[in-house]
Amino acid sequence: MKKIFATNQKWGAFRIPLVPATSITCTFTMDNQVDSVFYHWQDITTLVKGDFNNWKGPKTLTVPNQPGAYLVISGSNFENDGKACKTAGFAISCTNGITSAWPGWQSFGSDVPISGGQKMGLADGWGDPCSSSSGFYLASDRSLTKIFATNKKYGAFRVRLSPLPSELTTTTTTTTNTALLEYVKELKLDITKKKSELSDQKNQIGKLQGKLKKETERLKSTEDVLSATREEKDRWKVRTHNMKEIYEAKEKQYQKLEKKNNDLFKTIQETRTKKPGWKDINGQWDVIEAHKKEAAMAKQELGIDAPLPSTGAPAPAPPPTSPISGERPVPGPVPPASSTSAASGAAPEQPVVIVNPPPTTSTGSVPAVPAVPAIPAVAALPAGSASGPPHWTTSVDPHTGRTIYTSVETGAATTEKPQCWGPTYYTTQQPCVCR
Repeated sequence: MKKIFATNQKWGAFRIPLVPATSITCTFTMDNQVDSVFYHWQDITTLVKGDFNNWKGPKTLTVPNQPGAYLVISGSNFENDGKACKTAGFAISCTNGITSAWPGWQSFGSDVPISGGQKMGLADGWGDPCSSSSGFYLASDRSLTKIFATNKKYGAFRVRLSPLPSELTTTTTTTTNTALLEYVKELKLDITKKKSELSDQKNQIGKLQGKLKKETERLKSTEDVLSATREEKDRWKVRTHNMKEIYEAKEKQYQKLEKKNNDLFKTIQETRTKKPGWKDINGQWDVIEAHKKEAAMAKQELGIDAPLPSTGAPAPAPPPTSPISGERPVPGPVPPASSTSAASGAAPEQPVVIVNPPPTTSTGSVPAVPAVPAIPAVAALPAGSASGPPHWTTSVDPHTGRTIYTSVETGAATTEKPQCWGPTYYTTQQPCVCR
């Protein structure tokens, strides 16, 4: 006898499934394929050894010898020609004497795979199998009878493996029915349990559906926000796609304006440095006096009452030069006529328009004056009148013929002679200072 041990380790354990003496072993095959095997309504397909898809390879199973238990084997034919009794087959041989030639075999044929009660050996529709003329065989016994369910593609075969035919009694049916009732009872309990589980699952599904509905609403709200955001993004993209070009163009325009402004400022500065002063027009005073005389003579010729200037009177002195800028000041505004003339009974004088004095810059200097054009002829002073001290200048209003006296220092203008207007005050040693 062969001697064995576990491993090279000190201790070992051994195990083996002990097959009871009352067990039954069967060897079988099917042309073409075995699909499932049940025994006593239990699925034992995984306990079967052998290749289910090759009829040449035998399949072997061992089951306990349980009285009244059905062995159910289902399979199918590869050909679907309606001639399964010729092209398919089933053969089996068991240790208790049951073979495929046993008259107790029942079969069930179908055009679809075997399922439900027939798969377990239950339900109705069972009948006698047909004899198979297929060329297949069981390798361990080629002489065995070959059968099949019907001429349909799928077939199931059932037989009671115990008791043996020589020991059949009337108690067999009673035992089988009792076992069947117990199995049905178990099935009902199992169905009740499954119904309870199904109810719980329905409740869970209801809760999940509520959550799913809320999540769907939230997702829809989020999608609306995303859609609005995408639209806003597209609008801003359209607005700003050429923003860089617009900025560069505006920058260039700003640089041009800045350059023009700088050029204008330089021009203003240059113009101020080139503005004409009294020195520029010095030497033209005689020309002005000559024009005055010509204007007075022209008025007499036209019948306008304007006395000619006295030839013996000295010419009015030019305005004094400013001690600060070296330029002669511009005459100030003309004031209205004095009220003393009206009091003395003379004809009322016409109002004189007062011209504002020239504005000054932020530095206090008079802004640049453009080049002086040709001075038109004005009426000369009456004969015998003085032109005034250096602090005062005179001019004649061409519309009224009045003499206008203008202070060089204050720029004030009046039609009355200043109090110091007289030859006695007209000296450079003691100039007239009137306020």
